[in-house]
Amino acid sequence: MKNVKLTVALVVIGMVLVAVFAYLMVSHQKPMAASTNYEIVKTWPLQRELEEISGITWLTDNTIACIQDENGLIYIYDLAQGRVVDRINFAGDGDYEAIAVMDDDAFVMRSDGRLFKVARFRESEQKTTTYFQTNFTHKDDMESLALNANGDLLLTIPKQTNNTEDRKGIYEIDPQTKLTSSSPTIEIKINDSLFSKNEQRAVRTRFSPSDMAVHPQTGDFYLLEGVHPKLVVLDQKGLVKDIIFLDSKNFAQPEGIAISPTGRIYIANEGNAGIATIHEVIIKL
Repeated sequence: MKNVKLTVALVVIGMVLVAVFAYLMVSHQKPMAASTNYEIVKTWPLQRELEEISGITWLTDNTIACIQDENGLIYIYDLAQGRVVDRINFAGDGDYEAIAVMDDDAFVMRSDGRLFKVARFRESEQKTTTYFQTNFTHKDDMESLALNANGDLLLTIPKQTNNTEDRKGIYEIDPQTKLTSSSPTIEIKINDSLFSKNEQRAVRTRFSPSDMAVHPQTGDFYLLEGVHPKLVVLDQKGLVKDIIFLDSKNFAQPEGIAISPTGRIYIANEGNAGIATIHEVIIKL
């Protein structure tokens, strides 16, 4: 009888020890990243003047053009040197949110929908800056700008207002005619099964793009969100290919995305009480 009681006691003690061990293992685990289908391959900490970085675009093998949302400057950042190598003044202070480059000209989107064109912005001669109002206003809170696959039109997507609750639209802007398409060129269906699977209703009510880029090799659309860090990848018809959730430690507030001609992807992050960064990432679709 004593042996039976002893055996039972040992079993109970063993079960308690296993439970305690399991608890300690779980409680001391590091939080898992929101997604495992991306990899950060290199990081560039940015200078204080780019703490409010709000948009980037690819220029050459080693340089990226950046803007920040407080002053009218285009910063040329050299990845090889890890520093700003040039600053181009194009306007006064303002809430500038996105940048794209077409041929020799830079285009900068302000949050109220005003689009600035900086002609021959890399040349040493005096720059010519013009601007015009798109169909969007401050209510749309514009934060994105990119070239289409052909490189002859600008693309943008409102961060706030849009067509309906369950759709977001990508619009074209013709810099020659200064006209904005009256209806979306691409419609993103927020009730897509991938959205529902990963974030259910939350995505439909909170998807607020902070920037976008078109992949030069695939033509896919890469939509970045800063408030709830994620990257939404669409095919050329606007169908969702994947949703990459970004960890908030490395992507506290992702605000800009650029893709090189060879497919290298860069994501810029505001300081948000820390150091602003540019990450080169590999996306595993």
